[in-house]
Amino acid sequence: LKPPAVHLHLALVVGGTRHAMRPSPSAVRMPRACLASCGSSAGGGNPRRPSLLSLCLAALGTAAVLPVDGAGPECWTHGFTRGQCCNAIFGSRGNPHCWDANDFSFEHCCGGRAFEPQGCSHFVTHFAWSAVGYGSDPASIGEAWGNCADSMEDRPERCNSGNTTSRSCPECSTLSQHLARYIRCVKQEQEKPTPSASCPACRSGPADEGGGSSTVVGGEHFPTLLRPRAAGRDFTLLASAFDMTVGYQLISEGRWMPQETKLLIGLLPHGGVAIDAGANIGGFALPLSKHVGPDGQVHAFEPFRGIFQILTANCAMNGLVSCITYHNALGSRPERRNRRSPGLNAVGNPSKSFVVDEVASELLVHYDGAGRTEMVEVVRLDDKLDFLTRLDLIKIDVESSEYEMLLGAEQTLRRFQPAVYVEDSEAENLAEMRAPTRVMRLLSERHGYGCLNLVQAGLTSMTSLLCVPQAKVQEVYTKVLQIDWNLT
Repeated sequence: LKPPAVHLHLALVVGGTRHAMRPSPSAVRMPRACLASCGSSAGGGNPRRPSLLSLCLAALGTAAVLPVDGAGPECWTHGFTRGQCCNAIFGSRGNPHCWDANDFSFEHCCGGRAFEPQGCSHFVTHFAWSAVGYGSDPASIGEAWGNCADSMEDRPERCNSGNTTSRSCPECSTLSQHLARYIRCVKQEQEKPTPSASCPACRSGPADEGGGSSTVVGGEHFPTLLRPRAAGRDFTLLASAFDMTVGYQLISEGRWMPQETKLLIGLLPHGGVAIDAGANIGGFALPLSKHVGPDGQVHAFEPFRGIFQILTANCAMNGLVSCITYHNALGSRPERRNRRSPGLNAVGNPSKSFVVDEVASELLVHYDGAGRTEMVEVVRLDDKLDFLTRLDLIKIDVESSEYEMLLGAEQTLRRFQPAVYVEDSEAENLAEMRAPTRVMRLLSERHGYGCLNLVQAGLTSMTSLLCVPQAKVQEVYTKVLQIDWNLT
């Protein structure tokens, strides 16, 4: 399959003035369909879920593998599984985002039969948060999730136990009957002395036809999921079982925001040094650490204890000596802030946990049901990493703390002039953005940076601004054009 040509039109914003930049007619060809869709929503549960089989195989121009009989393309390559695409949790014809009008169809890939996981271990392995609340009204879905999470905390015997059913917990089954089963299965597996997935010989019933490695449920104070690496999945991954965004996507698909990961890797040389500010559980830190190799460094910052522990575990389990973790928030001055702890024992989006007093979005954030808090230590980047001898890239996703963080990194920016990929809380709609934000003005006026709006350039899955010193704009622009967007 040959992807169509995409000519990028990069909007460079310098000091509030927009400058159009256009490539030559010989610009590198890139797949429009996947650039426009990877990272888009495939359901109510995950607003950043990337597209699946048809969009990221067909649209990307990935070579299809023909079966022996030549009947059509092989569907289950590059980490895609029956559990993702044929799953009855999406309905009688599986996940509609897997299929196109040509080679990849429910009939061809699933044999016209929906996949139904047998037993709790299989169900947890192939559960899809993106199918929960599927097609719901966006205006009401947040409230429904909040009601479910509160019920899991306040009435665990009904909504957060091995006996949870759709009837016992209508607050969660309103979103999906499958959610009550998932909660019940997680709790049953968590309570077993030997989890089913860790001992296949102990398990009765049919084999798992969903594909990929099996997920082990564990955890004492909150349930965790551990899924080993397998074909198409580079990493062994740990996540909290009720993390419905980053954790879910890493467990389900083995990667997070693949197009943005491609971009960051394209800007970071082997042996290079990067900072991951707001690293969460390692969605970017893991592939960046693998890319830079043992002689590079990825300095990953995460302020909340439970999330930080999972981040560090993921780096350690994958043997990444270049992944260096810090239990800190980044700001403009050293201080300590007492903050509510993320609630990991009920459904929620811990990646949106925040340190500042006000944030642009608290999308599906759930706090610890017992009201527990933790003391977050805020440090200046200039102080914490004053020993660096090089720095190539800073990725920033710090939930409305980006301006304060950059104020505390002025010496670092001035010394190394790294590329900065920043999720800007003032840029709510990158596609419609016209005026510069405080972050953009700070980088422009104090450091001579210009910011590239990649969404307006056609890379619509991007969530952040790419800001670089004006002297390096053309160099970075060329690197973006040369990135191989194939996800294999």
